[in-house]
Amino acid sequence: MTKNATITHAAARQLIAADQLRQALDLLLADSRASAGLLNLSGRLADLERDQLLGLAPPDALDTRRNQLRAALLAWIERAEHPAAAGAADADARLKKRAFYLLLTLKIGLLLLILFHLGTSGYSPSEALTLIGILSPVFVGYVVTAAKGMG
Repeated sequence: MTKNATITHAAARQLIAADQLRQALDLLLADSRASAGLLNLSGRLADLERDQLLGLAPPDALDTRRNQLRAALLAWIERAEHPAAAGAADADARLKKRAFYLLLTLKIGLLLLILFHLGTSGYSPSEALTLIGILSPVFVGYVVTAAKGMG
């Protein structure tokens, strides 16, 4: 990150703290690296200002939207200042997803192997049902836990 960008971000933080969201956004948009996310925030602020000017929303709702916009602006600045942290979180999520699908495939393969042995009389029906009965709670618990971790 350049020294100029750091100064711009610091000035934008001060403007946000002073509740001057429009000036903060204009300052950030003047930077040549403005992203679609920043343009989206600018549109949200324009909608907020329009609703406030026309009295289309109650003051509590406007305050809530303004605070959400303030938090989103600060988060955007944080991501711009530390892009490696955002990339690491994305890489971690991709790794978790790949590990989930790999282990899910292996567990399904194990189930199919048990069924194969059942079909070829390698296991008696009672042995196969016992194995499936033992593995089913573990399999379901794994899927539920992994799905919660991915979401």
